[in-house]
Amino acid sequence: LCASIKANKILVYTITFQLDSETAKDMYRRCATKPEMYFNSPSTTDLKGIFQRIASELNDLRFSQ
Repeated sequence: LCASIKANKILVYTITFQLDSETAKDMYRRCATKPEMYFNSPSTTDLKGIFQRIASELNDLRFSQ
């Protein structure tokens, strides 16, 4: 599913919340468009910052034909 979405040039951000499983984290990291588009949030406070960072990155996007 992740590969299919990315093949259509859709940006994929993934976030896990309070997840300890390294196997699951790796799965979400691989699903993201780039490894740096994966985030693990250990707390609600961190989660808020992650969403702000993603919003900032998306705000900088420019569309072209």
